[in-house]
Amino acid sequence: AYIGNSDCTHEESGVKVDIITAPRSSGSILKPFLYGALFNEGELLADALVPDVPTRISGYAPQNFDRTYDGAVPASNALTRSLNIPAVKLLRSYGLEKFYDNVQKLGFTTIKKPVNHYGLSIILGGAETNLWELNGVYSSWSRVLNNFRKYDYHYNTNDYRMPYFIVTDSLLHQKETLKQHYLYDVSSIWQTYEILANVHRPREEKGWEHFASSKKVAWKTGTSFGHRDAWAVGTTPEYTVSVWVGNADGEGRPGLTGTLVAAPILFEVFKKLPQTTWFEPPYNNLSQLAVCSKSGYLYGNNCEKADTIWSPNAGIKSKVCPYHKLVYLDKSEQFRVNDECYSVTNMQIKKWLVLPPIMELFYKTKNPNYQSLPPLLNNCYENTTVKMGIIYPENLTAVFIPKLLDGSRGKVIFEVAHANPDATIFWHIDDVFIAQTKGEHKIDIQLEAGEHLLTLVDEYGSELIRKFNVLEKR
Repeated sequence: AYIGNSDCTHEESGVKVDIITAPRSSGSILKPFLYGALFNEGELLADALVPDVPTRISGYAPQNFDRTYDGAVPASNALTRSLNIPAVKLLRSYGLEKFYDNVQKLGFTTIKKPVNHYGLSIILGGAETNLWELNGVYSSWSRVLNNFRKYDYHYNTNDYRMPYFIVTDSLLHQKETLKQHYLYDVSSIWQTYEILANVHRPREEKGWEHFASSKKVAWKTGTSFGHRDAWAVGTTPEYTVSVWVGNADGEGRPGLTGTLVAAPILFEVFKKLPQTTWFEPPYNNLSQLAVCSKSGYLYGNNCEKADTIWSPNAGIKSKVCPYHKLVYLDKSEQFRVNDECYSVTNMQIKKWLVLPPIMELFYKTKNPNYQSLPPLLNNCYENTTVKMGIIYPENLTAVFIPKLLDGSRGKVIFEVAHANPDATIFWHIDDVFIAQTKGEHKIDIQLEAGEHLLTLVDEYGSELIRKFNVLEKR
């Protein structure tokens, strides 16, 4: 079925525009192709924790749809909830140029401007796509999953194509070319679809239970900036359905989101279609891996418990859990100790999930079972545990002095997180005391161009020292 517009009779409504082939802002609809690429290269496991914290990259500050932070969130959860900050951080880690190359090879011809034109916003709707190509790419992925075993565990190049208006004899009898490898391994496609088929959508996907069908469907929504475009795409082994809702003239509407207006149409279509099946797992390209039950990374010696998952074979290359540590406690297990202040024979050794300060600050507000490290016993000192983290400027190396509208020099803003929300931090720049903060750790200060030294000391004696350069924009 091909429905390119509505039956609206108003001339100014854009009723004559074929929306299916019209380029529109993609919203979050491209995120599955990023996660699939990360699974494909073993850079990410399905439930590995990814950061969801305040982020600013060269002046670009992405926000989640609900403008909140989880601190850390399983990758699968970040994808089904379509969280923006984890997606931007993962794109930056994977490589903007690599992802740009991927989407072009997938067949998105509307993404044709230089990669720097899009920047990291390409993953949040900074690029344009259309329903025709979106449907074609998802259909291609589904054909690969359907036919991989049929072609003796090879990829048929005829499976990667856009939809046809008319099926001719020449199309039906195209020569088959089989390949051993494809841009996305069949296992990474399957992994991505398994996540997108999760019917238990978290809180941001409000209302899904009112329209989701009993059929297993891999589905994703997207919403463009200004609520101008609402997307939904869903696929099974038999069908791919894609929906766009909006105004052809580009005018936005409050409440015009993929979940609220496009997804109900998507599932209404699936309800009218014959019963569907689900994709067979490509076991030849999957491995069973032991992962940390709390962090989702590969199981390490310091993890408390292991779970077993099916993962693309490349997952064996992913990281071992970086967050579990061995913690030494006193006999009561209420205080941390070390061999300089406490008897080794009385020490209790525990495995502990220790998130970085910025992640922990937000994570424990959403995860009440998370336990922060116990305090140090009196007369015990430890300088190796970093309790503070810099939120902004991220990756503090070079900071630009903003220029105000009147031409005067602005102030440099610093923001820091502490593992203890009630801690006091003492700020020093170039060994000169500047300020002390409690609760919210944010200051603004005028600085001269050149190299500076930031020293943060909390009330417990922990230090964080960073060198940075202040640059003046001309």
